[in-house]
Amino acid sequence: MWLTSLSVLANLVNQQRRKNNRTYMTTIMDTIGKIGLVPVVMIEDISIAEDLADTLYQNDLEIVEITLRTEHGLDAIKKIKSRFVDMLVGAGTVLSVDHAKHAVTNGADFIVAPGFNPELIEWCLSEGIAVIPGCVTPTEIEHALKYDLHILKYFPAKLYGGVEGCKALSEPYRNIKFIPTGGINASNLIDYVDKSFIHAIGGSWMCPKAQIALGNFEDIGTLVRDSINTLLGYRIERYESSTNKMDAEIEDLVGKIIEEIGFQFSDNPSGYSIKRNRSIAANEQSRLLIQTNNIERSRYYLNKKGLNIDKSYSQDGVFMDSYSFSVDGLSESINVVFKEK
Repeated sequence: MWLTSLSVLANLVNQQRRKNNRTYMTTIMDTIGKIGLVPVVMIEDISIAEDLADTLYQNDLEIVEITLRTEHGLDAIKKIKSRFVDMLVGAGTVLSVDHAKHAVTNGADFIVAPGFNPELIEWCLSEGIAVIPGCVTPTEIEHALKYDLHILKYFPAKLYGGVEGCKALSEPYRNIKFIPTGGINASNLIDYVDKSFIHAIGGSWMCPKAQIALGNFEDIGTLVRDSINTLLGYRIERYESSTNKMDAEIEDLVGKIIEEIGFQFSDNPSGYSIKRNRSIAANEQSRLLIQTNNIERSRYYLNKKGLNIDKSYSQDGVFMDSYSFSVDGLSESINVVFKEK
C-alpha cells in the first residue's frame, strides 16, 4: 500500500517538475523573441569575453550566443554568466549531449544546434533546458513538432533562401517560428524584422571577428545600436491636436519626445504630418502616433529605457501601446501612441 502511495507521489513530483521545466523554457524563448536579436560570437581570446559582453549589455542587448567552435567557448560562457547574471547566455554549435552538459554546467541558459539531433533534444528537454535545433526542411520541422518544439534555427539562412525560404516553410507550418542565422548583415536585416514567422534574428554582423580581435568595442556598440534601431523601425506617422500650436512648437515638442524615447527613427523626424483634428475634444490630450515593426519588442526596449506603458490595446486589429508624456513648462501632456505597422 505504502509503495503504491510513494509511486503516486513520485509521479506527481515528476509531473510538477516537467511543468516547471516547460514554463522555464517558455520564458527563455519568449524573452529571446522580445529581444529580437541574437549576436553570435566566436571567442578566440578569452581575455575579451567580459568586455564584449559588457558592450552588449550597456547597449541594451542582454543576450549572446557563444559558439563552441573554439577551446575558449565554455570558459567564455562561464565568465560572462558569472558577471552578468541577468544576461541570457546561449551555447551555439552544440553537436552532442556532452557539449550540452558542459555548456549548462558553465551557465548556459539555452542550447543552439546547427542541425536536428534527437539525442541532444531529448536530453535538453529532460533537463528543462531550452533548445533551438536547426531545421530547414519539412521533414525536420515535423520531427521538431513531435517534441513540441516551435522555435527553430534556420541555418545557413542565405543558402536556404533567406527570408523567402522561411516564409515558404511557414505557410504549411503556421505554428512555428524561425531564428535565421548565416548570411544576415546590417544591409539585409531589414528584410526580416517585420515578419510574423521570424522569432528573432541571429548572426555575427553585430560583433565582427575583426573588430573583436582589435578590441574595437565602441564600433561594436554602434553596430548593436544600429541593429536595434532597424529592429524596432520607429517612424512617426502623425501628430494630432485640437490646439492651434505653431508647427515650430510642435516640432520642438516632438523632438523632446524622441529624445526621451532614446532610439533613432527611420526617417526625418520632421517628415510627419500634423493634423489639427477638430474631432479631438478640447480637454483631450494631443496625440503623437509612432509606428513600430513589433509592439512587444517595442515595449521591451521602452521599459529598459524606463518608459512604462500606461495602456496596451488593439484597435481595428492593430496592436497599440500608449503613455503620457509631460513637458516641462507646459500645462498639457501628450499621449504617445506606438502602433504596430
